[in-house]
Amino acid sequence: MTVRRIVGSSVAGLILGAGLWLLGVDAWFAAAMGVLLALICVMWGVFRSDDESSLVWATPSREPRPGSRTDVARLAPMFQQNRGSVREQGFAAVRALAQSRLDRHELRLGDPADRERIVALIGQSAYATLTPHHGIMPSLRAVEQCLDALDVLGAQGALVTPRAVRTTEGPART
Repeated sequence: MTVRRIVGSSVAGLILGAGLWLLGVDAWFAAAMGVLLALICVMWGVFRSDDESSLVWATPSREPRPGSRTDVARLAPMFQQNRGSVREQGFAAVRALAQSRLDRHELRLGDPADRERIVALIGQSAYATLTPHHGIMPSLRAVEQCLDALDVLGAQGALVTPRAVRTTEGPART
């Protein structure tokens, strides 16, 4: 939208208002019709403009501050349930986390030879969650239990019992 277009719309409204007044229409009505024409011309100019940047609300890019963590905000939409199971992006993030934790123990998630040692570290249910059969994504509850087991593995490096369950009332219980 340019100043030229706004001035042109105002002039067109002024001409219409003056013309109606000269034809004998009440001055207030002629002025209202002139303003209405000017507004219609301005709005039409805005919507028909080739300059798309005038219609887009500019949003500043926000860089994370040093020391801040944006991983939770970035991962949260990935764990919304899709027909009772987590989305593939969220599951891929959980598998990447699991592999990074298992790398400390020199274990590979996809290696059948390491299966027993992985099960001993994180438990059978967490291993089953990380290696679903037939491409069926696990439920959000199963992923939460798996993340609990991976948190314990990352924090202590100790064995995790397969019965560790997160409750909504408090910390994990066995």
